[in-house]
Amino acid sequence: MRYAKVKVRRDVNTVYCREVPVWEIPVLEVVFEDPANVEEVSARTYDGDYPEAGAEFSRLVKKYGADPESGIPYAAIAYGNGRLGIGKLATLIAETREREAQESKPVKESAGQRGRPRRAAGTDAMLG
Repeated sequence: MRYAKVKVRRDVNTVYCREVPVWEIPVLEVVFEDPANVEEVSARTYDGDYPEAGAEFSRLVKKYGADPESGIPYAAIAYGNGRLGIGKLATLIAETREREAQESKPVKESAGQRGRPRRAAGTDAMLG
């Protein structure tokens, strides 16, 4: 499962570094009121299954709570309410899973390229 290490600026003097699933970043941006306060530093993949979107939406609601003024959960503000929000979250989870699968595939060489060393761009063919 793919996680992002994010740096969250709560205020001028308080900065947190946390690893969260990449689809959790939009919720952090809502909680901390400005996308500029949440910076993705790096990403890595851990073994584990990707969650079902409905369960993940519930987890995010429990973890981040609701806006104190409106009472609307931060996850619902980030993704939408009800089926719309769960559907959008499901799409983000699927895209993350697909990106991870593509990054883990080995790059195949074409039959004509096997055994030949690659030249850097702009090098003279007579030198190699």
